[in-house]
Amino acid sequence: MTPRPFPRILPLFAAGVVLALGTFAYLPSPFVWLSAVGALACALGAWRSRRTVMRVACVNVGLVLLLFGATEAAFAVLLTRRNRSFPEYPPQYFQTDDDFGAAPERGIVARVRKLHDSSVVYDVVYTIGSNDLRLSPPDSGQGAAACALFFGDSFMFGEGLPDDQTLPWRVGVLTGGDSRVYNFGFHGYGAEQMLAAFDRNRVETAIDCRPTHVIYEAIPDHVARAAGYYTFMRHGPRYELVAATAGGADSVAYRGHFDDDEGHRSPARAVLAGALAKSWLYRWLASISPLPDDRDLRRYVAIVSAASRLAAARYPGIRFDVLYWDIHRGQPLDE
Repeated sequence: MTPRPFPRILPLFAAGVVLALGTFAYLPSPFVWLSAVGALACALGAWRSRRTVMRVACVNVGLVLLLFGATEAAFAVLLTRRNRSFPEYPPQYFQTDDDFGAAPERGIVARVRKLHDSSVVYDVVYTIGSNDLRLSPPDSGQGAAACALFFGDSFMFGEGLPDDQTLPWRVGVLTGGDSRVYNFGFHGYGAEQMLAAFDRNRVETAIDCRPTHVIYEAIPDHVARAAGYYTFMRHGPRYELVAATAGGADSVAYRGHFDDDEGHRSPARAVLAGALAKSWLYRWLASISPLPDDRDLRRYVAIVSAASRLAAARYPGIRFDVLYWDIHRGQPLDE
């Protein structure tokens, strides 16, 4: 019996696999290139095929690939332009933190610059102390009358501002050195990081005075952050609503991190997730946050309330204030 000739499709398939692996490894927009190569292969198949059905199939698949590649290229341009003013952080500036999700590198002086095209938006230095917090002004050294803890996101941290222009620093200066202030704010933080600071005993390890004041800066987007809707804080602390007694207030319980389930996914899913992460269209779709619903709002309020109760239980007499930033009016409202 005459052996069948080696199928010609196998070398082509092997070449395609090698090409795909090389594209994902070395090219910044692999799906654009793969779509173009796939469309070219379909065009060649339509030209060489003698069967009408095969020609029609190749043409249609090629058109789909061209459309997908064009969409990928368009999103690459749009997202690159949108991110052209993204801050430039030093390597290792963001560290994974099991309590907060992310935190700055301890004990560093980080120069951060933000450009818009060729124009400098800001060029500042962030000084991070050995306690993982941004530098605050020293007190008078004669025994501070107050000890204030500031919580919030990049607004409280002082994004784009030098150390001596942040809100906590200015408060310390305005008190004439009669207060010790601690800036627990950081990029992307929300109410869940504030609760974790008390719940995970991070406050006690970062300060050396008895807190008398808590000031939490809030924005509407913190509701979505507490629900885990954003990819930039997937390792953040996860608090979920628990059943409340009849007529009782909502409460929350710590449930680890939002990405805990991702660590148990199969190797195949991990490879697929890594490949999809290189798609501009997929990244844009993943960045779209669902609109928070009533349950999300209840969770958020319960998180803020839990932080207030925990602070009061550990430090009787402490004052807890929420500084709500009304982004629609562009000015904070003291509540």
